Amino acid sequence: MAFKHTVFEKWLEDNEEYLLPPVCNKLLHGGQLKVMFVGGKKVVEQGKHRDIIIKQGEAFLLPPRIPHSPQRPPNSLGLVIERERLQGELDAMQWC
Repeated sequence: MAFKHTVFEKWLEDNEEYLLPPVCNKLLHGGQLKVMFVGGKKVVEQGKHRDIIIKQGEAFLLPPRIPHSPQRPPNSLGLVIERERLQGELDAMQWC
C-alpha cells in the first residue's frame, strides 16, 4: 500500500475553482470516510432557519438527518468528513 500526504495549501490552490459558487465543494478523499472542503452551515430547526457560525479553529458536528444549506463567508473554508453509506442504506435530499 502506498501512503500519500496532501499539502493543503497546494491542493487548495489547484482546486480553487471548485470552492467558488455555485459548486463550493471539492472531495479531497473518497472511501470509507469521505473528506471534502465546503462552507459553513445554515440549519433548519422546527421549520425556522438558524445560522451556525463556525469560527476559525472550531469544529461543529451536525447530527444526522438535519436539513442544512451550506453557506460560507468570503475567503473561508470548512472541512467535512462523513462516512460511506452502508449497502442498502438510502442517502437522500430533503427539501424544506
